Amino acid sequence: MASEDYYRTIAAEFLKSRGGPLFLAPRDIALIAAWEERGVPLRVVLEGLGRAFEYRKRKGLRTRGMPLTWCERFVESAFAQHQDRRAGAPHRARPRTEKASRARAAVRTFLTSGGATEPSLAGLFEEALEKLGAAAVDEARLEAIDDEVDRLLWEKAEPGRVEALKREARRHAGALAGGPDPEAYARTRAIKEMRERMKVPYVSLFYY
Repeated sequence: MASEDYYRTIAAEFLKSRGGPLFLAPRDIALIAAWEERGVPLRVVLEGLGRAFEYRKRKGLRTRGMPLTWCERFVESAFAQHQDRRAGAPHRARPRTEKASRARAAVRTFLTSGGATEPSLAGLFEEALEKLGAAAVDEARLEAIDDEVDRLLWEKAEPGRVEALKREARRHAGALAGGPDPEAYARTRAIKEMRERMKVPYVSLFYY
């Protein structure tokens, strides 16, 4: 679970930029905990938040009421760049065609390795492969596919592990005012663990 300083700093910066309502949803709180669990530095999270709000500003989109989860793709991108810099790799913005190619390769590897054992899961990744090969990539549909994959994984999560994650959230609930909702926390962590264990790739371009 996120330490108090980590949580408060991210929450304060996000709420200041977003405006009302001046509280975080349980899923948003769980996301902060997941970031710290993965070792995403605080400054990297703040960098990603800044990019998210700048993007919405450029697009003329409202920020009031948007969830922190909307910023996740920008934080993931900032974290990937941070890891590249630590590895000594010069960062360059990847064109969307390169991102689509990388995503297609990841999806193809997953399908050919037999990871998609269920027809419903295989169907989603086959659709993603088709979408990623189109001249104009339907990014909204790719994001929807990722959400659907997460839903399927959550349905298959091992009950014992889910309960353990809920207990973990409850044990630390007193550390933060309005700490993470056990259900939301367990869902975020369980899906992440299953994606890593089963080598289930994301299909949205912002992960590449």
